Amino acid sequence: MTCRNCNKQTITNTNFCSYCGEKIDFKRLTVKSFILNFFYEFLSIDNKLIKTIKVLFTKPENVINSYINGFRKKYINVIPYLGLTLTLIGLQFFILKKFFPELLNISFNKETKDGVFDMQTIMKYIYDYQGLITIISIPIYALISRLVFIDSKKYNTAEHFVIVSYASAQLYFVSFFIVLLSLPVGVNYNSLSTYLAIPMFFYMIIMYKRLYKISFMSSFLRALSYTILSLVSISIFSAVIMIVYLLITKLL
Repeated sequence: MTCRNCNKQTITNTNFCSYCGEKIDFKRLTVKSFILNFFYEFLSIDNKLIKTIKVLFTKPENVINSYINGFRKKYINVIPYLGLTLTLIGLQFFILKKFFPELLNISFNKETKDGVFDMQTIMKYIYDYQGLITIISIPIYALISRLVFIDSKKYNTAEHFVIVSYASAQLYFVSFFIVLLSLPVGVNYNSLSTYLAIPMFFYMIIMYKRLYKISFMSSFLRALSYTILSLVSISIFSAVIMIVYLLITKLL
């Protein structure tokens, strides 16, 4: 029997190719099989997605170290997981802008010599390119995370990229559902995002503690340093965006 995926001859009377693992007993896709496959891949109790989310909460070092050490079958790899959460971010902002635009409002306008500085317009651009901004910011956060542990050689910069990506993806995944649940209550998205930074801070404490096998106080101080440096970088990035915005509006 010839495999449809790799075109190699495989053992007969088997369900999967012995070379690439592709399913041999292929049946034409139906609506029923598509729905069942969706629920199997994403919602079954023993699938990698739920397992990854659960272990990242309880023992994040298992997921992170498995990926770093090359064991990448048990949990979802960092890039697909990050990609999934970026998709959820896009869906989140689509829902907010389409059905709850009032929850994205930010009441901050400042008088300048050229008129009123409209922060809401800048935030609109940030919302539109949130996924891209996230992708750009993660390498910066990884460098900050490595800087916080500059005295340790346990994880290099690339491995801190994995650490920060898993941590960020976990936060985005959870915050997506928190934002959805908050919609009927009418909680402003920007205010909610500020509050969500608190559990992220404590999650970084737990993650650093378990990854580096350090005391709680040491982990707390490092997570605090990471948070402060991250806020500084965000402030600088925001200032650059504001300056560019002012220059563009002035030229136009």
